[in-house]
Amino acid sequence: MVYILTGNTNFIFKVKGINANLIDEINALDGRSKIRERISFISESGGSFVFSKCERDTMEYNLKLTDSRMPEFISTLLISSYSGNGRNLSDLIKKTFKECKWSEIEIKFKRLLVDVLLGFFAGKEWDGNYISNGTIVLKSNGTLLGFHIIDLAELKEYLYNTIKFDTPSSTRHRFGKIYKEKDGTLFFKLNLQLRF
Repeated sequence: MVYILTGNTNFIFKVKGINANLIDEINALDGRSKIRERISFISESGGSFVFSKCERDTMEYNLKLTDSRMPEFISTLLISSYSGNGRNLSDLIKKTFKECKWSEIEIKFKRLLVDVLLGFFAGKEWDGNYISNGTIVLKSNGTLLGFHIIDLAELKEYLYNTIKFDTPSSTRHRFGKIYKEKDGTLFFKLNLQLRF
């Protein structure tokens, strides 16, 4: 099951410390691991990624309803995941936020996952209300799991331990290439896709 899959979920990063003359060389990297290779090339060339904003204001607004720093937290995980540090959300949080109290971030993400499942849509401004009282999950082995809002703690644990970052088509969702704005600032987009 895919939670979020649209261009509405692009995150924009400023790329600092790299020469604009490298744009074509970076974007020419192709193949199955092209985004990871591009990120690696930028980093190895002295560049760094600084989260700028979500591409769509509605996505940023909705994420901030869950937590005011959620866009920043997700941007950090996106860089980590696309850099090849893993896909599993719970593992990435432990690895990426080990310098701070990751258990607090874990709580925030559990809340976000339930919000996304029961009412949050990336392309529509959310009012904070759930449109469902639960969900039915069909596992790959054919087993059905039913979660009701009464079992909220169990639902949070299931989602948190099951959700993974995935990589959609970079062409379709317009991300994964370095580009320059008129003022000379370099940017790079990454797409958020969560999946069971």
